[in-house]
Amino acid sequence: MADLYLYDSDFDAGQEKIIANGMFGITEKPVPIDDWKALATAMQKHTKIGHLALSFHSFGGGMIVGGDGRELGEESVTKLFTKPPQVDRISFFGCNVGNRPVQMAAFGKLFGAKSATGFTWWTIKQPVNVKLPKGVSAENIKKALDPFVPYSVELIPAAEVLVKTHTSRKDHEINLVAVYGSPDGSTASALPIPFGEQKNRKPWKESVKKTIKLANAAATEKAYDTSPVVAFELLTVTLK
Repeated sequence: MADLYLYDSDFDAGQEKIIANGMFGITEKPVPIDDWKALATAMQKHTKIGHLALSFHSFGGGMIVGGDGRELGEESVTKLFTKPPQVDRISFFGCNVGNRPVQMAAFGKLFGAKSATGFTWWTIKQPVNVKLPKGVSAENIKKALDPFVPYSVELIPAAEVLVKTHTSRKDHEINLVAVYGSPDGSTASALPIPFGEQKNRKPWKESVKKTIKLANAAATEKAYDTSPVVAFELLTVTLK
């Protein structure tokens, strides 16, 4: 059973490949998507999908595909799937999707999924470049790289390995893809996030993993709507 990672064709293909593997464990080549019809076509090339990950600009309970924003459970979306594949689980990588678990659940049920997952805050991704000079010690490499561990979508190489393979002979650069959450979409002034900005911006690995049953989706959604501040959560709705 294949996994499938679909992403907005305007996004950086190299970054999306790193995110697919690092955040979702999907090693199959990510597929760029231009519009909703192309998204449905890409999915319906498969009869069964293990892990489906969708990386698009998003909003509470919906995605923007090719500039066209739609709620996940609306009829214009469901009608696209004349032969919906069987999907084991679905992950949404986009802003605020998890705020509307009812919509996530509606999309997941269309494919018989066991679960659907999404972040409750805006998700911000950006490249980070760390320059390591020739001869730098493993201790100093560790000091330079450790602050980025909560942000990096992929495993950062061990300092001792970098000394042996790179910095003992020449200067070296580490290029990372960093992801963090923001409750209002504002970006941090720097990475790692400065202390004064950490209340409202958090590394993606610090999101609280929360799981609810389908029967509790409506109540959870109402709680989000009425709360003045929504916590940074990675919300999973179990459908079976």
